[in-house]
Amino acid sequence: MLASLIGCGRGVAMHFVEFMMRIALHGIPGSGKSTLARLLVEEFGRIGRQAVVVRLAEPLYQLQSLVYRLAGSPLPDPAVQDGLLLADLAGHLRRINPDALTADFRQRVEQLADTAPEAVVVCDDLRVPDIDCLRDLGFTLVRVDADPELRRARRAQRGDLTCGEESGGIPAGCADAEVRNDGSLAELRAAAQALVGRVTA
Repeated sequence: MLASLIGCGRGVAMHFVEFMMRIALHGIPGSGKSTLARLLVEEFGRIGRQAVVVRLAEPLYQLQSLVYRLAGSPLPDPAVQDGLLLADLAGHLRRINPDALTADFRQRVEQLADTAPEAVVVCDDLRVPDIDCLRDLGFTLVRVDADPELRRARRAQRGDLTCGEESGGIPAGCADAEVRNDGSLAELRAAAQALVGRVTA
């Protein structure tokens, strides 16, 4: 199936908070969120709009690196993910403070709004527990999905150490749009172009 963009629920919505357009991507690991985020940044740049990726789970990636270093096995590539570890770290952070990740994310988004108020913010790692916070921050929610075999192949290709796969994702009715990513990079780019066109129309 070709990478496609379809409206879900209320359709693709435009959200402006302090003049900043905001898009959050959610999907099971391997669905192509990071690749789509990169393509969105490129497509916004093509029409003269600055776009910046701000990762909700940035503290988790920092903790992952620290844990591996303390364990005497530093990660050779910071992009590699230990899904089980990341899920455990997220669970403990939220147990200690339910707002630990969202408060940090909110602060970084607000700082960017102060320094670059016209920039587009793209979050490529929305988690289900954080939907309400990102809605409150004015994000358009985009569900990214792909065939399970493709997701597994992509995770293997990027060298993920373990997979902390989520059970399901954002229900279609809760997302503003859906991108189906079962095709080529060119097809995913076309979906990114369509999404940029719809949110800037």
